[in-house]
Amino acid sequence: MKSVILYIDKVSEPMEELAIQSFRDSLQLKFLYPKKGQQGSLEEADYILDTHAKVTKDLIDAAPNLKMIQRTGVGYDNVDVEYATSKNIAVSVTLGTNASSVAELVILYMLAMFRNLIVLDRQSKAGIWDNWKYRHQSFELSGKTIGIIGGGFIGREVMKRLKPFGVRIIYYDVNRLSPRLEEELGVEFQAKNALLARSDIISIHVPWSENNRWLIGTKELAVMKEGAFLINTSRGPVVDQNALIEAVKAGRIAGAGLDVFDPEPFHKDSDILKFDNIITTPHVGAATKDNFSRAYIFCAKNIFNFDQGIKAENIVNGL
Repeated sequence: MKSVILYIDKVSEPMEELAIQSFRDSLQLKFLYPKKGQQGSLEEADYILDTHAKVTKDLIDAAPNLKMIQRTGVGYDNVDVEYATSKNIAVSVTLGTNASSVAELVILYMLAMFRNLIVLDRQSKAGIWDNWKYRHQSFELSGKTIGIIGGGFIGREVMKRLKPFGVRIIYYDVNRLSPRLEEELGVEFQAKNALLARSDIISIHVPWSENNRWLIGTKELAVMKEGAFLINTSRGPVVDQNALIEAVKAGRIAGAGLDVFDPEPFHKDSDILKFDNIITTPHVGAATKDNFSRAYIFCAKNIFNFDQGIKAENIVNGL
């Protein structure tokens, strides 16, 4: 019998169909919460496919045959990796497939913030024809300095898309890019504080770890160029959210674009929702059909190889 892959998220019917198509020539794909697909259970799962669902100790214990947990994304903070490792269960992530989707959202944030798109859309729909008020608060990207914190897959995709806008791109990463890649991308390496002080927009693209908790906090926000914007599509705790709110409230920075929060989801009464100059989206940076088509195909191949005794790619716990 074929090994069983169990998708443990509550996916929509179109996403379920996309997954079925992608796994068709692989192993048995079943769903913990099926729409039309085949019902499966944790007890029979050899592999778990996971997008947002929490993979806890209890869930792992409920799957006695489990060999690998395959994430459809790059992060794994929703998986109890330590416990999985203790049970000799591999944890794999999907590197790179989401980079273009997240990068395009970042560019969208930049343009929307610079042109006050959200508030102008809302006013226009309310019958308010105010085409003067925001002229002195609207800008072109051309000629501005954009700071990228994190030079990985997503950070580099943002750099590629920014180049045609005629901006100066500076970046910081604990691991500097090669001189060849810096030249190819048209970017300059800067120390973190120098980047904070010089950038008109800062976009964060670092992996989640406790070392990156509050990478941008009160001190960093104070160093930022007055009137700059901050974008975070990495993980919520990378930015001290309360400090960010205070910086926006005080007018220290001009606003923010946030796809991730601490906690998630945020409370409906959160202060983060009180500002027209903070754009919020519900952690959808990677949420495009194009990305998931690539991700599912990678996951299907990766799990199939692992099942055939071939070492899987992107294992995060060394198994």
